[in-house]
Amino acid sequence: MLLVRPIFIISLPSSSPSCPETEKLLQSLPGWDLDDVKFNESNACLYGTRQQLLDDIREWVHSPDGGSILWISGGAGTGKSSVAHSIAIFFDGLGRLGACFCFNRDTAGLNSPKNLFGNLCYQLAHFDSDGPLKKSILAVIGRMGHIAGSSLQTQAKKLIVDTTNATELLGPIVLVIDALDEAGTIQTRKPLLEAIAKEFRNFPPTIKVIVTSRDEPDIRASLRGCSNEKRIEETEKTVEDIASYIQHRLVEIKQHSHLRPDWPGPEKLQELYNRAGHLFIWASVACNFIEDGRDTARRLIQLLDATSGKGTTASPLSKLDMLYTSILENAFPPRDGRPADFHHVVGSIIALEVPLTSIELDSLLGFGDEYEDNLSDLPGGNVIHLSSSSVIIDSLRSILTVDSTTQRGKDGAVRLLHPSLYDFLTGPSADNFQIDITKQNEILAIRCLNVMNSQLEFDICKTGDPSLLNKEIEDLSGKIDQYVSGGLRYSCCSFACHIANVLDLNAMLVEALKEFVCEHLLHWMEIMSLLEEVSKAEECLYMLASWMKVGLYCLLHDDG
Repeated sequence: MLLVRPIFIISLPSSSPSCPETEKLLQSLPGWDLDDVKFNESNACLYGTRQQLLDDIREWVHSPDGGSILWISGGAGTGKSSVAHSIAIFFDGLGRLGACFCFNRDTAGLNSPKNLFGNLCYQLAHFDSDGPLKKSILAVIGRMGHIAGSSLQTQAKKLIVDTTNATELLGPIVLVIDALDEAGTIQTRKPLLEAIAKEFRNFPPTIKVIVTSRDEPDIRASLRGCSNEKRIEETEKTVEDIASYIQHRLVEIKQHSHLRPDWPGPEKLQELYNRAGHLFIWASVACNFIEDGRDTARRLIQLLDATSGKGTTASPLSKLDMLYTSILENAFPPRDGRPADFHHVVGSIIALEVPLTSIELDSLLGFGDEYEDNLSDLPGGNVIHLSSSSVIIDSLRSILTVDSTTQRGKDGAVRLLHPSLYDFLTGPSADNFQIDITKQNEILAIRCLNVMNSQLEFDICKTGDPSLLNKEIEDLSGKIDQYVSGGLRYSCCSFACHIANVLDLNAMLVEALKEFVCEHLLHWMEIMSLLEEVSKAEECLYMLASWMKVGLYCLLHDDG
């Protein structure tokens, strides 16, 4: 039950979910339409684990004196996100989850600080779909106008804090913000942290915010004065919970393998416990690796041998680095030299603006029956011996994840299993497997331009009349699927993002860009309209103009 204390009177459209005017107002909120932003049952804690921590969080939520924000901090791979998903699922089941936002640095939109408050507000409006909170939100949206033009602090205050204070709510109502450290860079998330620190302390007692993140200096500096902190590494029974997880996974593995009943034996089991330490992600990746091979027992021995020596005394992150190295060297033995195929595929996966399916990735990277010709123009002179990205993806199933489906019903999008893998691959510990993100953006920028230059054309969807409005085109979505490849769709929407991250002028890139601007710019604008990405087109042109201005300045002032 929700109660309201009247604050103002304003004429509003009906707040019924079926009212198009109401929904149109809510859809003016930044980030309202993000996919995969909420909790996922498959990412929750294994049943029976983390009980003490989950009980402590639930007790805090129901405590009127506990403050508005609980910060769950910890290192990479310690299971913070699993706890966040479990808590969100629990309170959603009670009808008390007001909103949940899971940041993800690998996905455009989910890695941007600018989308948080608008999305939380959108979810809160639908949480109270027929009540006074939604009416309060609609009134504020109507007065604010262009919300994205307001500062993040203004958005936090007016959209969320003021509206919940203007409405007498029966709590608790829980907001979950997961992986705050994946919200942009230290520079871009500064306004977000300032907004949270200054405004969220003013929530009414009925609103409880649970934030998870790595213990980054900027986040600690912002949250330490306005939140209660719970360090996940200091949680009781963490080692026992990880042992339970490993036991559970090995029992599942034995059910699908021809192994003796007592496998793997107490000694090897204890070695796995020791290696994992306090890192749930180590245990998860290790079990994935063991399960992924034909000879399961041999895979376990390979894993233990490869992570032996310092494996029991090294720091948690060093243990994780050793595990990732052993998995990559198993898939790409050192005798093969520098794994160019690996760099091209996995480097693209981690540099993409949005995850793609293997089919879409093939379309973007130029794989196929004539892949050698398509890839001959890559910078660096590397020769790629692949006809499909799936060759690499299938060999790394223990550290890559493939979504079960996508919005368009194709094979699932490919992602890194965990953010710690990104840290490893882009850092010095990866050695020969290290990926240069700047170089990868240059490669993807060239690939995007080449795809657009080869595939864009007038009236690409064969409508017969390009003057038609989108709503007047029969089966537009079907025509787009038929005539616009996944690689072309991605290239049109993301080419400018990759170009903006290129630091040096490259002759190959400049030539491809010149061809695009001179011959296909109008074709690109047409397809962006068909894709209903006009606002994205404006953003791309702004980024492109900014990059060209800087590049031209550097060129004209190059002393060489």
